[in-house]
Amino acid sequence: NPLEALTLKNTIVEIGSAAFFKRLCELSGGDAPLFSELLEKKSLSGMKAFVDKHEMRGAPRDLLLALMTTTDLPTMKKLVLATGDEKLSQALEMLEALNLPDKTAICQIHYDFAMVPAMGYYTGLMFQVYVEGVAQAVISGGRYDKLLKQFGKTTGSIGFCVHMDNVMKGLNND
Repeated sequence: NPLEALTLKNTIVEIGSAAFFKRLCELSGGDAPLFSELLEKKSLSGMKAFVDKHEMRGAPRDLLLALMTTTDLPTMKKLVLATGDEKLSQALEMLEALNLPDKTAICQIHYDFAMVPAMGYYTGLMFQVYVEGVAQAVISGGRYDKLLKQFGKTTGSIGFCVHMDNVMKGLNND
């Protein structure tokens, strides 16, 4: 296990979904660039202004206002079900199928429903690993089902990157 081998302390794995993000952008009232920026900055006040500007009401409004503060699947599932949106529900079902614990021996697991894909080709699961004392992810990655098609191979893939400069910062914090 790479996390155990790195011996970094207080590790948190954040899990997100590119499919969930993409569907939210489709529902953003034609203002996807601003919407993405608000999610990336985790701007609660900006999201409130966004839903007011687009005159969103009821379940869609509740969902968007909860994106950055909700970190558990059951709560998010209730919010998504209230919207009646099938694509959002399917994206959450994919995360639910992972059946991840809240905590393991080496890390805590959090859901980030406001996670913005670092790479445009991500199609499903996304993840970022953080450690104590380092503001940026030490590991990041995700699922991409269509990227390899460009190279003549039709298959799904998951890839990740270990950000060694950030790992070194984490190791130097000991």
